[in-house]
Amino acid sequence: MKVVFLGTSSFAVPVLEALHQSQHSVVGCVTQPDRPKGRGMKLQPSPVKERALALSLAVVQPQQPTPEDVMSFGADIGVLAAYGRKIDAAFLQAFPKGIMGLHPSLLPKYRGAAPINWAIINGDTETASTFYQLNVEWDAGDILLQETVAIGVDENAQQLTERLSLVGAAQAVKGLDAIASETAQWLTQPNEQATRAPKLTKDIGQIDWTQSVTQIYNRMRGLAPWPGTFTQWQGQMLKLIEAKPHSAEGQSSSPGTVLSADAQGILVQTGKGQLLIYQVQPPNRRAMDAAAFLAGHALKPGNVLGD
Repeated sequence: MKVVFLGTSSFAVPVLEALHQSQHSVVGCVTQPDRPKGRGMKLQPSPVKERALALSLAVVQPQQPTPEDVMSFGADIGVLAAYGRKIDAAFLQAFPKGIMGLHPSLLPKYRGAAPINWAIINGDTETASTFYQLNVEWDAGDILLQETVAIGVDENAQQLTERLSLVGAAQAVKGLDAIASETAQWLTQPNEQATRAPKLTKDIGQIDWTQSVTQIYNRMRGLAPWPGTFTQWQGQMLKLIEAKPHSAEGQSSSPGTVLSADAQGILVQTGKGQLLIYQVQPPNRRAMDAAAFLAGHALKPGNVLGD
């Protein structure tokens, strides 16, 4: 089949590569417009655009895709992965076989922009990659393939994203093969079981020390690398870069209290258990280990984080 690929972020790159190497023909790519990035705010192409051009594929970059953007490709079907734009009914009808989407969750669970992050934040032990038919509702179309994936106890969002992109890449090829051979079997999503995975914001990274150490650690994993987690100390933001639960039991001091601070790390009391912080980032500074931070800052046992 002739395929138009829609994607933007690095998650989508392995999917594009797998489709390009398959028996199907990628005849064009749709990706978001170049965005200003870095200190110089120079326009930068998306990871999908960079890879598509390296593969000598045609690329279009509309603000919002319309049928006219892809009409010249003569594609049978569209495949969407991490594109970042909602698709309207007119664009869905631009492809005789519709558009298939990859969503990294156990649909109908975690419909929305940040399914990987919320699965980790909520302490789930498994998620999935789902290959499904797009419709005008968010992530609500019929499912063709769904593969469950275990979430590692220390795995963060970036690591899980990389694994799920490879699962999805293989899934996309297998799914198109089934559609092309007319052997596809579809499963309707039970909408009453749907949950949401809303877009992440920077303030979601603020640590609530009254939560248990497990909840705090899950939040750190789920928000890595962006937007990250932070607390306050002496009226300034202190980003928490690397930490692990030290103990999951007990509460010897008020939540947020520093129990010890040395080269081994900064041990902080939570609502239940203690968190050992190995690496932090003060305002306008690079990330540094606990020893380097303590050498230049008077953080000591008894101080309270979060005030």
